[in-house]
Amino acid sequence: MMDAVKDDVIFMECPFCRHDIAAAWQPLTVITDELGRPQQHHRSELATTIPQKDEKGMPATPLSVRVILNWLRCQNTECCEIVVQATRCEGQKPETWIVVPKRRTIPGLSPLVIDPFRKDYQEACTLLEDSSRMSSVLSRHILADLLKTYAKLENYGLANRIDAFIADTRHPSRLRANLHYLREIADFSAHTQTDQDDKIIEVTPEEAQWTLKIVADLFDYFIVAPKKDEELRVAFDKKIEAAGRKRIPKPLPDAPPAK
Repeated sequence: MMDAVKDDVIFMECPFCRHDIAAAWQPLTVITDELGRPQQHHRSELATTIPQKDEKGMPATPLSVRVILNWLRCQNTECCEIVVQATRCEGQKPETWIVVPKRRTIPGLSPLVIDPFRKDYQEACTLLEDSSRMSSVLSRHILADLLKTYAKLENYGLANRIDAFIADTRHPSRLRANLHYLREIADFSAHTQTDQDDKIIEVTPEEAQWTLKIVADLFDYFIVAPKKDEELRVAFDKKIEAAGRKRIPKPLPDAPPAK
């Protein structure tokens, strides 16, 4: 979940409705101890120590662990869900994740996007919470298939297909720029072993999430928008025909790709 700052307010994406909301986290207060007995002073975190042993099996310095729970209510009036966030601090290593909901809502896809693209995209979204690496692997597989199927790029390997897509100035500059950056960020956060097999070494959640966004943008560019445009043109043709007017001439053929 990628946070952004605007006018000194931190914004985040609601994991339920996926709207941008203020990250107005509030602490959950602990009012009893681990045995359920009321505490005189309320706390905003749970703290404990875990016994440790050294290499010889002898008692060592216990590990200090703290757990902090925060919550917020989504400000989107059509959602208003409660989101809970947990932070576990083991020594000086904090780890934060969303507890409620267990998984973020998968972004809606147009019914025009069918299997296997639909199934693979939904699986990549599901994997994002547990493994950014595996989500990115599947997203890259979708990208390769999209460029092959709809851009007619038979180039060997994803990187070569992206190069060919970027070089073709008929495509929107925004999509070409995003694919260029996605490729350049540590070569998709991967080290290419061969032209067929990329070995992933590091992928951040932000990179994996952005890759999914680019996949969704390409769904719209290759599949959804052309179909909607076609339906509108058919409707216009029928309207013009009913009015007894001359049909609109077909558009000019596409320009050849840039060399």
